[in-house]
Amino acid sequence: MVRSLSQLTMEKIYRLLATIEDPELAPVTMAELGMIAGIRIEENEVLVQILPTYVGCPAFIMLTHEVEQVLKPVVGLRSIQVVMAHDPPWSSRRITAEGRRKLNALGIAPPPISQESGVEWLPPCPFCGSVHTRRENHFGSTACRSLFYCYGCNNPFEGMKP
Repeated sequence: MVRSLSQLTMEKIYRLLATIEDPELAPVTMAELGMIAGIRIEENEVLVQILPTYVGCPAFIMLTHEVEQVLKPVVGLRSIQVVMAHDPPWSSRRITAEGRRKLNALGIAPPPISQESGVEWLPPCPFCGSVHTRRENHFGSTACRSLFYCYGCNNPFEGMKP
């Protein structure tokens, strides 16, 4: 763990931030979701830019607090600033392979890596793998997910929106 400011690098900060789980999708981390947009170190101040998965994401406040808690133990760090980035906007293409694996293990179908415009996305079931699914509702438990139904195992499941 980084203990003093003299040891601080962007890579070390990234590794600290990579331990922070998304509060709505734990154990998937904000790094695995591709939410870390930038890190800047100037003297004894750190600026962390976070891309929300959608504008108005309520998890941003919790993530800001978590970033501050993870970086607070660094000796000599005078200021930690966390800002919401909007450019470029977050895209589901930013989710890492490990993030996709963890989403699937949670029973949440990961979004497609690429999608044809105008074609409805029907993900395979994260429980049984069946491709015989239908969208039940565009809105799931959060604004970044939709609700689906699997004809293979008769389970409802969520899918993260592309």
